[in-house]
Amino acid sequence: MTKKVVRTVIDLLKERVYFPDFLRYVFLCVYVFYTHIYDVFDQTPYIGVFGPHGSGKSRLGDVLEGLCFRATQTCNITSAALFRSVDLEKGTVIIDEGLHNQNRSDNLNRILRSGYRRSGRVKCCDPGGSVVSFSTYCPKVIVDINEPGDPALSSRIISIFMTRTPHRMKRFRDSESQVAFRTAKELINAFWEENRSALFERNRLSEGFDDILNRDEELWTPLLIVSQLLDSTFDRPFFFEKMLCLAHKVIDSKKRSELENNLDLQILEGTRAFIEDKETKPLKVGLYVAFQIRDFIRKRWDLRGLSTKKVVQTLKLYGVCGERKRPRILLSGISQPACYPIDTGTLSEITEKYFDGGEK
Repeated sequence: MTKKVVRTVIDLLKERVYFPDFLRYVFLCVYVFYTHIYDVFDQTPYIGVFGPHGSGKSRLGDVLEGLCFRATQTCNITSAALFRSVDLEKGTVIIDEGLHNQNRSDNLNRILRSGYRRSGRVKCCDPGGSVVSFSTYCPKVIVDINEPGDPALSSRIISIFMTRTPHRMKRFRDSESQVAFRTAKELINAFWEENRSALFERNRLSEGFDDILNRDEELWTPLLIVSQLLDSTFDRPFFFEKMLCLAHKVIDSKKRSELENNLDLQILEGTRAFIEDKETKPLKVGLYVAFQIRDFIRKRWDLRGLSTKKVVQTLKLYGVCGERKRPRILLSGISQPACYPIDTGTLSEITEKYFDGGEK
């Protein structure tokens, strides 16, 4: 049964939406399954569908509306309509290019920022004057040309970037598609009737996943647990390995994008990567050669003009680097000119604070 429903969902996606990478179809298949069972989890990832005009964003929104749990698609939605519809329907909300109106974007962003956790709520006064509370928790898909300008909202989104298809896609016939979508959702519902309790138990026992931390852990853990459950019903693993691979790709890409124009954070990130690099041979506990770190960062970020002086200044500024010491060690048989003690604890705290899902 699992193979049949998985094949049905992926075939519907491939017939109607173009991606050059098969991993995106796997990801969306897992996400569709997840929306039908999202209430098992305490956090929900948002999906961002971004790309230029004519890249198939709205078409993907139509497909997700057909496949996801109680999905409704809207554009230019007001903040009041959003939290009322979420509280009433408790399904998937797809917002198609509805964050452009600056007069509404602040209120919408506040609701969207709160709605990725089960505890997210909005309080307002009803016409009678009494205070009413509305839940804002549910899966959400944001379809737009560019990512939201609000960094806090962006941190709650797993982004999918669309490109124009090089060939003709299957014509989207609404009546025909609705029959196919209804059949697929019936199969998904039957699957979860059999496996809901197993997913609940798997979520309860899950201890997280290596190298996926902080906000990224909140976003990816529900999808990774669903992919594990799907794998448990197959003869051999398929979903989890591909989802974990995609998670690392997306997380690394997002980190690089956030750090691209910030030299200080590039130096901090590069220093941590140097220390954690399996091929790096530490000279002594807490002691590293300055120009080695410089060369590592140069290569990692393509910073050909980066000087040792700038590296040391930045590390000292953030309390990561101590005063210069004369070495009493050899590296590859060559006596090094100077060493600097690195406080790895402070380095870890700084990097987690500024670019592991924390402050910007």
